[in-house]
Amino acid sequence: MRIHTMLYPILCCCFTVQLHAITTYKVKIGTFAKKIPFTHFAFSGINDIYLNTDKSNIHHYYLRATFHEYQKAKAVRDRLVLRGFQNASVVNLEANNNKMPAIVQFTKKICQDNTIYFGFDDYRVNAKAQHQLDTLVKLLQSNPKLSVAIIGFTDSKGDARYNVGLSKNRVRSVKRYLLRKGISSSQIMAKACGEASPAQSNTCQKGLDLPENRKRNRRVILLTLNHYGELIKNTTTVQNVHPVLERKARKD
Repeated sequence: MRIHTMLYPILCCCFTVQLHAITTYKVKIGTFAKKIPFTHFAFSGINDIYLNTDKSNIHHYYLRATFHEYQKAKAVRDRLVLRGFQNASVVNLEANNNKMPAIVQFTKKICQDNTIYFGFDDYRVNAKAQHQLDTLVKLLQSNPKLSVAIIGFTDSKGDARYNVGLSKNRVRSVKRYLLRKGISSSQIMAKACGEASPAQSNTCQKGLDLPENRKRNRRVILLTLNHYGELIKNTTTVQNVHPVLERKARKD
């Protein structure tokens, strides 16, 4: 009995570690600036999906199935790519704290170089931001079917209503710059979020101010979209035909 008593906590420990080692994956079909009816996915044989809309009103479409092996999830993702959904991806739920990735999380991965930062209570486009936007201008001019979503944020200092107005001013400043450079308004989608969806916590758990974090929240993010309003991960390979939305375009 003494041996069994000694082994019991060891076995429990091993079992617990094994449980924590299980990783779950989801397959994302795509991310869109505007809602896409589920019926259009069904036309391509893709059913049992769901929509997750984040605080910035960006729409993420996922398969409902959950996978415990990356290779199985990747195989499903590869089949979606063959059907024309070139921006399909595998999402590690544990890496995202068991939640669907919010606008901030996927922006860090996809648009690391496409975030413009502002000073406190400021909405002017500085020299560094102008350089970033000039690169975007070249991309949009060389690919007229591409568009950009401009989404503005603030830190949590001040009144929430005021911060919505400040984020609007930041978005307007960026949009005006692009328009002055010759980008068509039809290639620009704009949204102001105020202090919602912070990139980092504005304060610590004790409520103390975190100035360096606030700097990361005073920002505008730039999301590159294809002709159908889908966020694209690789602008060097522009998808010209989307199986679902091309069918809708022909019907319309």
